[in-house]
Amino acid sequence: MFSVLLTAVALAALALSESLPSRTLAQLEVGTFLENIAVRSNGDLLVTKIWPSAAIYTIRAPWEGHNTLEEIISVPSIQSIYGLARVPSSRQGVETFIFVGGNSTTPGETVIGSFGAWAIDFESPRDEVKLRKISDMSPQSKFLNGVTAVPGIPDVVLVADSANSFVGRLDLATGTFDASTFRSPLEMDPVEDARLPIGVNGIQIRDEHLYWTNSFQACIYRIAITPNGFPASSHPHSHLNFSFILNPQDIAVIDMSDDLCDTCRAVDVAEYLSHNGPISTPMGYFQEILKNENCTLCKLIIKTLSVHVKSYWHPGKYPIEMCYLGRLNRGPFPAEIEVWFHATSKTLPDRIWGHSTILGRIKRVDSVEPRVFERLNYSLIRSWMHDCAAQHGPKCNPPGPSRDSLPLLLLDVKRMRLFKGPRHCRYLALSYVWGQVKQFQTIKSNFQQLQQDGALLRVRDQLPRLINDAIAFVADLGETYLWVDALCIVQDDPEDKKHYVPRMDRIYGEALLTIVALSAHDANCALPGVVAGSRTPSTSPTKLGPLLLVPEPRSLGAAIESSTWRSRGWTFQEGMLAKKRLYFSDCQVYWHCSGSYCLEDGEVHTGEQLSNWNIQPLGRDVSNDPRTRFNVYESLVRQYSRRTLTYPSDSLNAFVGILSAIEDLFGWRFVSALPENLFDFALLWSPMWQGRLRPREPLGSACTSPTWCWTAWEDNIYWDPWRLDSYVGKRVRLKSEVKDFIIIDRLGARKIVRENPSLREDLPSSLPDLPEASQLVELNEDYNCALVFEAPSLRADMYTISSPRPELSTLPRPFSDSFTNTLRSQLWIYDAAGYHCGTLRGIDLWKPCSDSVYEFVLLSRGDQDKIIQADVEIYRDHLPPEYPSADEYYEEIFETSIYQHTSFWALNILLVERKGDLSQRLAVGQLHVDAWDSTSQKTKRFVLV
Repeated sequence: MFSVLLTAVALAALALSESLPSRTLAQLEVGTFLENIAVRSNGDLLVTKIWPSAAIYTIRAPWEGHNTLEEIISVPSIQSIYGLARVPSSRQGVETFIFVGGNSTTPGETVIGSFGAWAIDFESPRDEVKLRKISDMSPQSKFLNGVTAVPGIPDVVLVADSANSFVGRLDLATGTFDASTFRSPLEMDPVEDARLPIGVNGIQIRDEHLYWTNSFQACIYRIAITPNGFPASSHPHSHLNFSFILNPQDIAVIDMSDDLCDTCRAVDVAEYLSHNGPISTPMGYFQEILKNENCTLCKLIIKTLSVHVKSYWHPGKYPIEMCYLGRLNRGPFPAEIEVWFHATSKTLPDRIWGHSTILGRIKRVDSVEPRVFERLNYSLIRSWMHDCAAQHGPKCNPPGPSRDSLPLLLLDVKRMRLFKGPRHCRYLALSYVWGQVKQFQTIKSNFQQLQQDGALLRVRDQLPRLINDAIAFVADLGETYLWVDALCIVQDDPEDKKHYVPRMDRIYGEALLTIVALSAHDANCALPGVVAGSRTPSTSPTKLGPLLLVPEPRSLGAAIESSTWRSRGWTFQEGMLAKKRLYFSDCQVYWHCSGSYCLEDGEVHTGEQLSNWNIQPLGRDVSNDPRTRFNVYESLVRQYSRRTLTYPSDSLNAFVGILSAIEDLFGWRFVSALPENLFDFALLWSPMWQGRLRPREPLGSACTSPTWCWTAWEDNIYWDPWRLDSYVGKRVRLKSEVKDFIIIDRLGARKIVRENPSLREDLPSSLPDLPEASQLVELNEDYNCALVFEAPSLRADMYTISSPRPELSTLPRPFSDSFTNTLRSQLWIYDAAGYHCGTLRGIDLWKPCSDSVYEFVLLSRGDQDKIIQADVEIYRDHLPPEYPSADEYYEEIFETSIYQHTSFWALNILLVERKGDLSQRLAVGQLHVDAWDSTSQKTKRFVLV
C-alpha cells in the first residue's frame, strides 16, 4: 500500500505542477509492505509495516540523505500495523503515537475481530521507546485503518474501519471504542466489485472538519465537527474528486495558492529551513510590508513581528525599519526562520532613544493540531509542580517554614471561608493588578463573618472575576488554600498592615506557587483558560506551498514586557519574591522557577538552557564583594522605579518586601531604601531622564519618603556605571568627604554604620551627640526621616546653571548619538568665565525660587585613570551600540579645552534647596575640582529631609 500512496501523490503533483523533486529514503526487501507514515517532533519519520510481520520503523534525520529503516518495535501477536497518529501527551517530556493493527491472511486481507490499539511513547531525555496496549477494539472490527487525534482532546482519537464504513471514537483512558460516531454509507462505503473492500481510509481533522478519503471512489470528503470531535452536521460534502486521475489512499494537502508579492515570490522559504540556506534577505520596510495585505508571507512576517509589539507602533508611522528574513536552527530539525529589524535612536520616535532588535521566529510544524486548547491542561501544570518538587532542591522548595514565618489568613476554596492557617500551611498566592475596580475587602466589620463556612459563596457576586477565577483554579488543581491581599489582610487595620506588608518576602517566598495574572489590566478580568471561552486555542498554521508555518508564540519575557502587570509597583516584589510562578497570558500559561522554564505549547528549558533574564536577581549566587552585591540591589531598584503607583505613599511599602529579602540574603541594614553598608555610594543615585518629586499631599496618600532617597522621586533610577564604577576597563575610586552620617526617625537618632568607607584624611566633624541631634528636626507628616551630616559646600549662584550648549564645544562634529541623547536629561554648570565645568543629571529645568537658598554639597571625590580613544577601541565589543568617544566622555562634564584630567578631578555633588534649617535634595552631579577649588568653600551642617 505504501507504493500505491507514493504513486498517488506523484500523479497528483504531476497534475497540479510541473515538477516535484523526490528521492528514495530507504528500501526493504521485495515482498515487504509498508503502510503509513508519521513525522516526529524532531523530524524523524515513523513507518508502519503490514506484511509479513507487524513492526514500526524509524528513519532518523531524513534530510541528511544517508538513511536506513531501523526497526524500533514489533508486535508478535499481530501481523499488520495500519494507521498511526501523534496525540497530545499529558506527561512532560513524553511524545505519544497511537496505532491500530490486526492479523491478515495476505496483504489487505484481514481477520475480523483481531484488531487492537496500542500507544508508543518516546520518553526524554534518552528517547526511550515504550509500548502499551490501549484497547482490544470491537470484535466486529473488519479493517481498522486511518487514525487521527482530536485537537484539544488529548485522550481521544478517531479510527476508520474501512470495511465496516464508519469512523469510530476511541477513548484512550478507558479503551472504549464507540463505532457509531460517524456513519455516512454513501461516502464511506467500499465500491462494489473493488479489488479490496476498502471505503473510508485515511482520515484527518483540519479547520473544524473531519476529512477522509474513499480509496476506490477516488474522492475526499469532509464533514463539520464540534470541538469535542462529534459530528456538527448531518451530511458530509465532497471536497475533491480525483477519479479522473487516480485512487487516493491517504490525504495529502497541496496548497495551490499563488498569493505572494514579487519580493516574497523570490524567497525560497524551504531553502531557509535547510542547512544550506542563505543567512538573510531584506524584505522591505515594515510599513511597506504591512500594506501587502494580499501576500501570504508578508502577512506572516507582520504577524510574527507583532508578537513583540511596542507601545509606539502605529500603522503608517512606526516602525519604519528595514525588515530581514533569515533562519535559526536549534539543532538539525525542526528549523526556524527569523524575521527582525534593528531600531536605533535615528529611527525611533522623538524622546525615545537607544538601540534594540525586534526579533520574531517562524516555526515549521507538521500538524494543524493546536498545542494550546481553550481550557487549561491541569495535568501538565501538576507535572511541572511535581518535577520542581522532586528535582530542584531548596532553591525552589524551602525545607520548611522559617522561624519567623507568619501564620496567615487564607482563603479555604473548599469550605469557601477565610481560615487562619498555621505556619506550615500549603497555599498558593495571587499576584494581580487591582486597577480602578472597587474591590470587596476584608475589614474589621466583616472579619468574623468571613470565617464561617460558605461565607465567600454568599459574597461571590461582590468579588471581582479574577479572584473568583483564581479560587476555581486552585480548586481544579486539587489544592485547598489561596492567599489574596485584598481578603487576607484586614484592610482597615493599620496594625495588620504593619505586620504583613514588610514580610511579603515570606508570604510569596513560601507559597507553593504564585499565580501571576499577566494578561489582566484590572481585577475584573478573567484568568485565561480557567473558564471556557476565556481564551482562544492556538491559531491555525499558514500554508505556504507544502509548508505549514506558525509564528513562535510570545516568549515569557515579551509577555511580561507588554503587560499592565509589569507596569505596576506592587506586583514587582510579588513576582520577584515568589520562588515558583505560573504566568497566565492571553494565549498560554508559563511555568518559571529557578530550575526550569516551561510553556504550555510544549517547550521546556532547564539548567544551562535558562537564559540570564530567567534567573531572578535574588536567586543568583553572588560573591561577598560589596560592589557585586550592590549590583543586585541596583538591578532591583532600576526595575521597580520604572513602575507606577496609584498612591505616592506606597513608594516605599511596595518595595519593602524586597529590602527584607536583601537583609536576609546579605545581612545589610537599610535606612529608608538605601543600604547603610555602602551609604556614600548609594546617595549618588540619579533619575535617568527628568526626575519629579512624588506628590507630598494630600495627607493619607502623600509620599513621605525623604528627598535624599530615590523612593521620593518618579523616574527610572540608576547609578551611572561609567562615572561611578568603570568605563572601558578604567575603574573609579571614591573617597568620601563626609565623616559621619546621623539618621533621625521616630525611633530616635543613630549613626549610620558604613562598611569600611574610604575617607579623605583629617576630615573635621562637629556633629552633636545623638540625644542633641534628635532635637534638630521636628518630625511630622511631611518629614518622617532626616539625614544629618557635615560637608564642604558652595552657594549655587556662584555658577550659572542652564541647559547644555554643546554648540560651543571645540570637539569635532558630528557628535555620537550617545553624547547627543545624554544631554536631554542634564543641566550644565558654567563657571564665572562662562565655561562648562560640571553637569547635573536627571534634571532638565532650572527655575530657582527667590525665597530659597541653593547650594552644592560635596559628598565624595572620584579618581580614574585617564581614558584615551585607544581604550575605547579595545573595548568596542564590550560596549553597547551607542557609547561616547574618549573626548565626549569628558566633554559631557567639562569643557576639555579649558579643564583637564587630573587626579581626583571628579567631585560628586548634591544640589540642595535650603529653607531655614532644613534642606531638600534636587539633583546629583559632578563638578571639576579646579572649578571648585578656585572659589571660597565652607563646611556646613546639613539636615536633609
